[in-house]
Amino acid sequence: MTPILQLHNVVFTYPGALEPAIKIEYLELEQGKTLVLMGSSGAGKTTVLRLIAGLQDSQSGSITLDGVVLTGVAPEKRGIGLVFQNPMLFPFLNTIENVGFGLRANKALKLKSSELAMAALDLVGMANFAQRAVQTLSGGQAQRVALARALVLAPKVLMLDEPLAALDVDIRAEMQELILKIKQNLGMSLILVTHDQREASVLSDVAALMKNGQILQLSSMANLLQRPKSLEVYRTMGGVNEIPGLIKGDNFHSLLGDFQLPSSLKIKSGEATLVFRQEAAKLGSRMAMNESDYRISGRIESIRKVGYRTELSIAIASGIIRTETPDNFGYQEDQEISLYIPAEDLCFLGSENYLGEVL
Repeated sequence: MTPILQLHNVVFTYPGALEPAIKIEYLELEQGKTLVLMGSSGAGKTTVLRLIAGLQDSQSGSITLDGVVLTGVAPEKRGIGLVFQNPMLFPFLNTIENVGFGLRANKALKLKSSELAMAALDLVGMANFAQRAVQTLSGGQAQRVALARALVLAPKVLMLDEPLAALDVDIRAEMQELILKIKQNLGMSLILVTHDQREASVLSDVAALMKNGQILQLSSMANLLQRPKSLEVYRTMGGVNEIPGLIKGDNFHSLLGDFQLPSSLKIKSGEATLVFRQEAAKLGSRMAMNESDYRISGRIESIRKVGYRTELSIAIASGIIRTETPDNFGYQEDQEISLYIPAEDLCFLGSENYLGEVL
């Protein structure tokens, strides 16, 4: 199936800048799927959305939507919906008038603007607020109206630029469920920008991690977290456990001992780094949970309670590793302890900072 949206060799440079702000060789979105763009501030996520929406023009490359190259196509004719973090509702219009604003500019839809706007409000659970002044809406309600305003135009792709970032945790969860429901009911194709890994995991089908306008890795969220392609990806995704070593043949040699490489992994011999997520390490005392688990022994250097979880820093032969648990189970600082890490949670990164190809 041909993707509904494709970016090929897209390069965008701000006037006067020496380096491109965006340099994407290829990016695609499949029909009915959600692509999440992640990365630190300044990575280029919002700029990508603006290029797709036609609010900025790239210097080279092509953006294709449903088989049509968008070069030269006006933003309002692209079939793209865009919702920002700030709802940007018109204060001089009430709720239903805000939603129907774009429809009234379309001669073919003007006569049905009220009917279509009400249907969109119903879709986001705001039909009872149709006549409400937008100044009286809560943050979550205002964002629902902004979402309805984008949906009422029946876009081929809906783009959301951190629309939930300013909302309270409980309202944010409600909005995530609403987005999932809309996607399922309408078969929408979505692009979502977010810094929240949990939100990305809940909403994404595929995720692109960006830095300096380029895509470091395009994969599922699970692979971004557990199978990073480089140390840069691992660190950007919040990983903190790195064990240096050397790969010879089928083994990884380190100060912690030898680890046998998975048979499915093809990786060059030489310097390498073993990484694993802090939540992957399981606390234990004598026996591993499974025979394939890897055992690491060390001494608890510090214990820190973070919400309902406990973070432990553990001194090992090659430095410090960190783990997270739901509770500290009575462990104390300076106590000797063993950790067990499932083999599938270990990731070996070669000297070229690239995960070996799976055969």
